[in-house]
Amino acid sequence: MDDGEPQGPLADLIQRVAGHFLDHPASKGAGLHREWSRCVGARVARHSEPVTLRNGLLTVRVDSSVWLTELTYLAPGILEQLRARLPPDTTLREIRFKQGSLRTIPPWLQEKPAVPTLPPPLPGERERAVTLTAPITDPVLREVMTRLFITDQVAKRCRTPRKE
Repeated sequence: MDDGEPQGPLADLIQRVAGHFLDHPASKGAGLHREWSRCVGARVARHSEPVTLRNGLLTVRVDSSVWLTELTYLAPGILEQLRARLPPDTTLREIRFKQGSLRTIPPWLQEKPAVPTLPPPLPGERERAVTLTAPITDPVLREVMTRLFITDQVAKRCRTPRKE
């Protein structure tokens, strides 16, 4: 009986390595911030931020009266764009703007911090990854999954405090 879930060694491996990403997708709030930025553009997004979406009313904070006036004028077009971009189960009927200090800068507008490099894998980590991905017959997929599994193991090792 097929319950729609992938089964077998590859599915098990993907679930072990990437399951936490699959089980916890980005929140609706993050999606709303991202779509707000896409709809209004980076310049406007630097001066505004979605605050709440309750009962179809989106409240957006702006950092000056000039932006409050401008965005109030543009609200019908922004509302139409957001409706087209947000998931169908999102009710959006009205946008209201209020002036105040912005609390956050969305990640896609922030300076990107340097990505820390991971140390090389330990021999046991590499061996375990090779063993787990051995059943994969496609050599390209096997190599990608091996690298993904090794990276996951090394990252977990680096996050785990060492006992002394």
